Formats: sequence, structure tokens, C-alpha cells
Amino acid sequence: MEKRVAIIGAGISGLIACKYMSVKGFNPIVFEAKDSIGGVWTHTVETTKLQTPKDAYQFSDFPWPSSVKEEFPDHSQTKVLAVDYEGPSDEEMVAWDLWGEPFSPKGKWNITIENTQNKTTEFSDIPNIPDFPPNNGPEVFGGKVIHSMDYSAIDDASAAEFVKDK
Repeated sequence: MEKRVAIIGAGISGLIACKYMSVKGFNPIVFEAKDSIGGVWTHTVETTKLQTPKDAYQFSDFPWPSSVKEEFPDHSQTKVLAVDYEGPSDEEMVAWDLWGEPFSPKGKWNITIENTQNKTTEFSDIPNIPDFPPNNGPEVFGGKVIHSMDYSAIDDASAAEFVKDK
């Protein structure tokens, strides 16, 4: 029986998981809610840069291109690294039918896979939100908690207000 693995997200971690699942003999399929690979690097604020030196943030088998001279590459350079590592273009990925549906507001993925030659398979109740220890999560923060991709979608005035006095 074929060993299938569903990987949620075509960001840096999803690409690495896909590669190493393949190496280990599994047949992975990557589901991405957006229309491109690169994860948060695809949808971040233009001024976003790595917070760690580039040498600490690279694939073990695929170093940064020599054209990237900065110690802390920006979001576009990081997305290019992900796209180049992955290999095929977005158009090729669409042709492979790798895109899934985004998760529900209840914090669960509901993925239906249909292979017209075989059968339909469903994956559900796959968590996509962090699990915080009791009394040690967002409830003790007292402020507004949002995902970085939500922050990248807000206008400049709202972003300035959000980070004011921080």
C-alpha cells in the first residue's frame, strides 16, 4: 500500500517536509491555501527581513545564491530562495492540483482529495492553530493577537497604531 502524507502549507517548512518525506519513501501531497509557494514570505510587508543571519536560514542542500550579499535578506529574496529550491513554477504546481481549501474558522483543516481513478479520501480534524499551555497563552497577554499574515494585510495607518508604544 502506498504511504501518503498530507503536508499543509508550501512555505519553507512545508517544502523541507515534502522533500524529506519523499526521500524516506512516502508519497507526499502539499496543500496550500494561497496561490503560490513561499508561505508567509509571499504575503509579508515589503520591508520585512530575516531576523537571523542568512547562513542560519538556508536549506542544507541549497545555499543562498551568491547574488544575495545582505546578511539579512528581505522578503522577496527569501521567497525567491523558496521558489528556486522547490523547482517548478506556480503554473506547474497548479497543473499538479496541489492546492487545497483554506482551514475553517474553527481551527481545523477539512481536506477532500479526489482521484477519479480510485476513490475520494478525506482528512479532517488536523490542527492548524498553536496549542498553548493553560494560563500561558494569548489570554495572559491582554492585547490583540494576530497572525503575521494578518498584519501584512493592514493599511499603513492601522499598522502604525498597532506598533505604537511597543
